[in-house]
Amino acid sequence: MNAFGISQIETVLKKICYLIAALSLTLGLYVYKILDYTPMLYIELAIGVFFLIMPSFTKIIGLDLNISLFFIVLNSALVYYGVILGPLSEIHLLVVFLVGASVCLLWGKKLMYFPVTLVLSMLVFLELNYYYFWFVPLNIEYPKAMIVRWVVVFTGSLLSIATFWYFAKQWVAEKFRKLITDLRKANESKSVYLRETSHELRTPLSSIFGIAQLLHSKRNTITDPELKKEIEYLFESAFVATKIVDNILDMSKIEAGKFDVIKEETIDLKKAIETCMVMQRYVASSRGIKIRLDYDEQLPPYIITDKIALYKVINNLASNLVKYAPEQSNVEIKVLREKQTIIFQTKNTGGISAKGLKTIFEPFASSNDTVMSTGLGLPITKHIVQLLGGDITVECIDESTVFKLFIPLIIGHEEDLSASDRPFKEGSLKGYRILCIDDDPIQQHILKVTVKMTGAESIIVDGGEAAFDFLNKEKPALIICDANMPLMNGKQFLSKLKASAECKHIPVIVISGDAFETEKEEMMKAGADEYLTKPFQFGTFYSILQKYLPPIRILLVNK
Repeated sequence: MNAFGISQIETVLKKICYLIAALSLTLGLYVYKILDYTPMLYIELAIGVFFLIMPSFTKIIGLDLNISLFFIVLNSALVYYGVILGPLSEIHLLVVFLVGASVCLLWGKKLMYFPVTLVLSMLVFLELNYYYFWFVPLNIEYPKAMIVRWVVVFTGSLLSIATFWYFAKQWVAEKFRKLITDLRKANESKSVYLRETSHELRTPLSSIFGIAQLLHSKRNTITDPELKKEIEYLFESAFVATKIVDNILDMSKIEAGKFDVIKEETIDLKKAIETCMVMQRYVASSRGIKIRLDYDEQLPPYIITDKIALYKVINNLASNLVKYAPEQSNVEIKVLREKQTIIFQTKNTGGISAKGLKTIFEPFASSNDTVMSTGLGLPITKHIVQLLGGDITVECIDESTVFKLFIPLIIGHEEDLSASDRPFKEGSLKGYRILCIDDDPIQQHILKVTVKMTGAESIIVDGGEAAFDFLNKEKPALIICDANMPLMNGKQFLSKLKASAECKHIPVIVISGDAFETEKEEMMKAGADEYLTKPFQFGTFYSILQKYLPPIRILLVNK
């Protein structure tokens, strides 16, 4: 098959035709003027006009027939000039052009043999004519003959080079288009694979992490030290697994150029730091690592930044600190203010090689081969910090590794805090009824227990139809709905719910193992008020409940 499509071949044929027409109406007429041979005038004018209009023949007689006509006319013209000019016609150069054009225009087609045979037949005929003198060429004076020869050499060379250039350009363009298409397909395949794999991982991981959090919340009531330690190990492993899955997805978003939106909001800085430290202290305690937090009191209580981005960078930095610290060691975290900049500084024992320092912010590069790591946390952190207008550095000081994260300080005010950032007290939602829709028995259990901790009552159903049976009898304060369910999925449920005048006002939190932004956008368009990705931390879950339930029923506590 030809390496090019019909449109590309047609484009090249058109360019060659226009070039031949231009050469006939310029150099051809120039040769006529030198030789003053009247038949040449009419032939050059006819060739020029013919090749100017020839590209339009394709629509009438088809591309293949037009290409055949192209070679018939050219071969006829070359036979004529080969006869009247003799060896001055430099027919060999023109044969190279015609054979090259035949191969390029008709490669992979049986029709290709026709012009090639035609060209070779012409060459044999003219060579025999030069030998036997069947037709006597014009008698041309030497100075004029040299001019004609150089015009023919230039014409043949130009046609050969131009043909090669046109096809080389088309070949490169075609290869580039194919490469872009292949890359697009590969990226789409990767996205599909990542999406399906992420969802398949998140669903069971949500159950594991949920059960781990439930057990961990009851650890102080357990007297068996071995069982207590096993619960700590389970919680730590589940937590680390969730971070790995999140980092892989974040890296994919960065590579696709979709992780570049920053949302400014007022947050409680100290609360954000303490929330992240609570999780990291659990992980650190299992390895005998003590975290020392030094918080600069000159920092304002509230700042303006992207809440999710800030949590990600603090968690990644603190997680990296604990992960690479030796067991039974002390690590240090400082949160400082320097003019209008917030500095997060971490320090742990153990240096990094010079090579490791150079590649530490590159994806999939790990500074320590003895620790299981995807090598994505720091590259993601660097990307997010730069989006926030800051920077991150690393250096080795006295056999210790020190990371410094700088972000601009923009002071916020307490009155600008969102409801979800206000302190929440366990049992404060007593009196509410929350409808939970999920077909997974484990997730049903986790939802039941976590909702119970708020003081609210949960009504558990396993599908959309059962949910509407309940809604026909009673209207809950809030609905928690799984995105992927048999018979009626989350989108279908939302569509039917929002079409109901009696139920459309009820807030809906969609919980899904699909962490892609497109899924979230589709759910929000369908009518969801909040989209929570599995696996989720209970603290985040409680904050969302607090956000969407009437404030008058919530008990606030001051820190």
